[in-house]
Amino acid sequence: MGRVGLGVAVGCAAVTCAIAAALVARRASARARWRRAVALLREFEEGCATPPARLRQVVDAMVVEMHAGLASDGGSKLKMLLTFVDALPSGSEEGVYYSIDLGGTNFRVLRVQVGAGSVIVNQKVEQQPIPEELTKGTTEGLFNFVALALKNFLEGEDDQDGKMALGFTFSFPVRQISVSSGSLIRWTKGFSIRDTAQGIVEGPCVVICGPAHWPKSHQDGLIDLLIPPGREILSTECNAAGSWSRASAARGLRNCCVVSHASARDARRESRATPHFPNCRAHESRCCARRVARSPRQCACRLAARFPKKKPARVFVAAGIAVFASDDPSSGGASAIANCMGEGYPKMAPAPANKDPPAALLQGRLSQRKQVGRDVAQCLNEALANCGLNVRVTALVNDTVGTLALGHYYDEDTVAAVIIGSGTNACYIERTDAIIKCQGLLTNSGGMVVNMEWGNFWSSHLPRTPYDILLDDETHNRNDQGFEKMISGMYLGEIARLVFHRMAQESDVFGDAADSLSNPFILSTPFLAAIREDDSPDLSEVRRILREHLKIPDAPLKTRRLVVKVCDIVTRRAARLAAAGIVGILKKLGRDGSGAASSGRGRGQPRRTVVAIEGGLYQGYPVFREYLDEALVEILGEEVARNVTLRVTEDGSGVGAALLAAVHSSNRQQQGGPI
Repeated sequence: MGRVGLGVAVGCAAVTCAIAAALVARRASARARWRRAVALLREFEEGCATPPARLRQVVDAMVVEMHAGLASDGGSKLKMLLTFVDALPSGSEEGVYYSIDLGGTNFRVLRVQVGAGSVIVNQKVEQQPIPEELTKGTTEGLFNFVALALKNFLEGEDDQDGKMALGFTFSFPVRQISVSSGSLIRWTKGFSIRDTAQGIVEGPCVVICGPAHWPKSHQDGLIDLLIPPGREILSTECNAAGSWSRASAARGLRNCCVVSHASARDARRESRATPHFPNCRAHESRCCARRVARSPRQCACRLAARFPKKKPARVFVAAGIAVFASDDPSSGGASAIANCMGEGYPKMAPAPANKDPPAALLQGRLSQRKQVGRDVAQCLNEALANCGLNVRVTALVNDTVGTLALGHYYDEDTVAAVIIGSGTNACYIERTDAIIKCQGLLTNSGGMVVNMEWGNFWSSHLPRTPYDILLDDETHNRNDQGFEKMISGMYLGEIARLVFHRMAQESDVFGDAADSLSNPFILSTPFLAAIREDDSPDLSEVRRILREHLKIPDAPLKTRRLVVKVCDIVTRRAARLAAAGIVGILKKLGRDGSGAASSGRGRGQPRRTVVAIEGGLYQGYPVFREYLDEALVEILGEEVARNVTLRVTEDGSGVGAALLAAVHSSNRQQQGGPI
């Protein structure tokens, strides 16, 4: 072999070695990236772990929050709202009753005929969309539209001789004052009708506004000194950047705005009493803005001096919920107003820096008080009367209470109801003597249905991961509904999407799909359920969903298995936490086998307990249901779990409301009052 041949051979060998080395390096890199994806999976699985011991901690935390919510308004993340429903259907009801279900962009009208023995003889349902202009119009326009729909629905019916009872399912936040009346707190779900929403302030009142960096200590210090014991705090709202931090060492109230809605004479007197606010104007519709360098308590003491004789009845502390007059344009006050104004609050423009806001702004805010907090049942009754209908609302309920009513209609051992669908909530029957915040409350049955609003439950024992924090950051209700964001159908697919996105960024398991996976809520929970339930050998349904909906073509089998595992982890955590919430209710009622304090029975005598349950996530996702049932047994033990039945109900928000109308119209007749 000549030198040329030898050179060629050496060159070929070198090229071959280089190619081999490149292939080896590529494979090593691929293995490293795959190991990273697996590591992220294991990290996520560990973060979502819900062993029985942890679930029992969640149960105990739920019970503590329930007690706190029953003791005082605002004392707990659980609102524990009184519904004034003290009687539930027993199965003996007879007659024809109607209900209206208003809770979104559509509403339904139902006619329900019931017979003795828990028999629904006949049921007629009609659904109508609500025109978009009515969701942003006036109260009269919306309820007149609903009343007209009911009138058209009743045409041809032959049961209009006497006054008819109507159940009204109204799935918006309401402060209930009786079983048939309640004041709207705020509109949600895209509704923004301004003349019905709950107002924020009424005099004498102090409104304190600050920039987004105010710590929790400032808020607490001001409230403690401005509010005497036993007086009401109307509201505290988080700022645009999130909830108040608990940095107790932080000092300095900056750009503090104080707005006093009192008489002009009182405002002048208060102005003289507060020399540390030299920019304060002696007028009820003006605000002052000055940078002060005081500790929270020192500043609070000075503010408290404004009311030496009469403490204010209400204080509202927020960032940007009122007019913000700032001497520091960089403080973020203007953006706080834009970002923090929630649905149901009248929007106001920020005041220019170093200038008082026009009087009309605050006067406009005060004039809202004349129309706020309107009784939604009364609004509907007036609209029905205007249409010439002899119909009256006898039960104003939300969908969870309707589910409990329907469950109790079929089985009187039903003590609670849970909805697990796109959202989640729970209610249960509480002893009236346990409702401390409403002492002296008397009912014929000795009990009352309490609407927990458990979606807002929170505890340090909940297994929160970095993906839950990312999810919370991208939602409009940041730092609220923490429990709901872990277990409800609206969010489960998004949690999985966030995991996939990080895997795509830090490994090549999804190829070049990082961009497509960056779109929020591209993976809905029904797709997550379909992925988890795919039991085909090659996971063909998973491949189809990845290709068609997530734009991930030709994912190998091991990647599809990884996707299934992520969906399983999300599902399992959600179901097991929901089970812990249910056991929390049972423990509060003494029906968890731990002593039965409420029932007076011993540990060896467990009572039969039925929980009505409704919602697409529980009803339409068998794997979720299996995990939930499994967790109930783990927490309660087999003996107690045998006495707990989860009964699926259908259409509690419609049929359940009609049944409650039947019950409470009968109660009124027995008491000698009109329906």
